[in-house]
Amino acid sequence: MTGAKKISREYPSFRFELADAFNEYYNPKGRFAPSEYVFPYGDGSFDFVFGKSLFTQMLPLDVENYIGNVARVLKKGGSCFFSFFLINDESLVLMKDGKSDPVFRYDFGTYRTKTDKVVEAAVAYNENFLLSLYKKYGLSIKSISYGSWCGRQNFLTYQDIIVASK
Repeated sequence: MTGAKKISREYPSFRFELADAFNEYYNPKGRFAPSEYVFPYGDGSFDFVFGKSLFTQMLPLDVENYIGNVARVLKKGGSCFFSFFLINDESLVLMKDGKSDPVFRYDFGTYRTKTDKVVEAAVAYNENFLLSLYKKYGLSIKSISYGSWCGRQNFLTYQDIIVASK
């Protein structure tokens, strides 16, 4: 039994829907571009949106589209919780010192990648770029918790987490 079937059986208010979005690394036969995907839900229909390790495999236009969709489907006062690999002064120093895993060697300006071959395998974003997207779509940052991926000594979990509300 899949996790979706098990959870839906125990909690019937949960519904899962597959978004067959293209990703060169994870879903090379995906039917549509994630930068053009429109979430199939009405405006203001969710109290909470959660995404773990979603944006860590997406390119900038895809990320912007998804954050815009999240802002649209969130109710006023609703929240979202997403994990990222955030590039900031601290993570850059730790990467330079050889403490990070993964290492995002390839710099494309607003984002960095682990490899230059299949870039969607692992993507890290400039923190200020992401914060500007949240602001653009009317989402207010409630907290940022930094992860251990880059070699931090104090962390909440492996990836960085941004919690925001509408």
